[in-house]
Amino acid sequence: MINIVDKKDCCGCSACASICPKNAISMQADALGFLYPQVDKLNCVNCGLCESVCPIINRKKNVEERNTISYVAARNKNKEVLFKSTSGGAFSSFAKLILSQNGMVYGACYNERMEVVHDFACTEEDCEKFIGSKYVQSRMVGLFPHIKKELEQGIPVLFTGTPCQVEAVRKFLRKEYENLFLIDVVCHAVASPKVFQDYVAFAEKKLKSSIISIRMRDKMKYGWGHRTSTAFVLRDGTIVRDPSSLKMWNEIYFSAFVNRPSCNSCLFCNMNRSGDLTIGDFWDDSSCRKDIYSIEGTSLVMVNNERGLRLLNMADSLDCWKLKKNEAIQQNLVHTSQSNCYSERFIDDYLRKGFKYVYLRYVNRSGFRKFLSKIKHFLQRK
Repeated sequence: MINIVDKKDCCGCSACASICPKNAISMQADALGFLYPQVDKLNCVNCGLCESVCPIINRKKNVEERNTISYVAARNKNKEVLFKSTSGGAFSSFAKLILSQNGMVYGACYNERMEVVHDFACTEEDCEKFIGSKYVQSRMVGLFPHIKKELEQGIPVLFTGTPCQVEAVRKFLRKEYENLFLIDVVCHAVASPKVFQDYVAFAEKKLKSSIISIRMRDKMKYGWGHRTSTAFVLRDGTIVRDPSSLKMWNEIYFSAFVNRPSCNSCLFCNMNRSGDLTIGDFWDDSSCRKDIYSIEGTSLVMVNNERGLRLLNMADSLDCWKLKKNEAIQQNLVHTSQSNCYSERFIDDYLRKGFKYVYLRYVNRSGFRKFLSKIKHFLQRK
């Protein structure tokens, strides 16, 4: 029986709830919106299936690193796709390949409530919702049985997610499928869904419009690189880039105030990769491979097994350059992301005083000073 005593021992994948034959496990959100399994002990028959599919329990039993076959830098040949992508558009190339075989592609996207969820697509147009970084934990509840059903019908399936999500899919299926392709992303950490929802509501109030998408690393202003831009897509189709009235979600995310607890001791930040392929940014800047650099962006692709190699070799919409291991390795392939030293204080203030307070105090410091000045002025008048 799954029994989460320490929150760091759960990544929230929901595989345990999906595998339970008695539907005795439900995924419940904590105060930050992170999901954790809750077991109905009256219905539980102690079959052990929930533990057998848990990616964290199984990773603790198997820490041996696999041998990555090769490392490549990749860039999509389609300029339109490349412009929309966070880095080099490698995901779109692999997705296009699976879709050309009448397959299904799974990835993270925004739903109609601007929640980040995992969904499926069977057309290139629908697949565009998966493009771009989301920087929030995606919800996967109920997805696993659909993936299994399609695989058993012989449909090619591409699943892309964080390493723990990919491992959860692999464990849930409990056998190899020739028509399944798994891609894990180089993951920095996943942030609180609840705080993100509050941020969206705050941004909508500032922009005086509902938001249907946020492009976290938009290339319009600066191209691709360490300097980033954020684009808010509004309900009427208007795109607002880097509004002066808002600090971007990226600043909250990379400040590591609201990482999921399991991310701070992640068992997947190593070379024992969950996917057939691993994709991420390739930082081809002045310190590494100037011959590859492009302001349009470049992806890192790690080939982890023969199936991944087959997928890469078939992706003829990619330009590729071979890399040495030392050129490919980056921080989150070898080290976990640590939470901010003020994280506990941030969360405590958030739970007691709300999003606007922590936004002003921890994110928009100049705004916080204005906020204090207004309070002081108000008190003096009284």
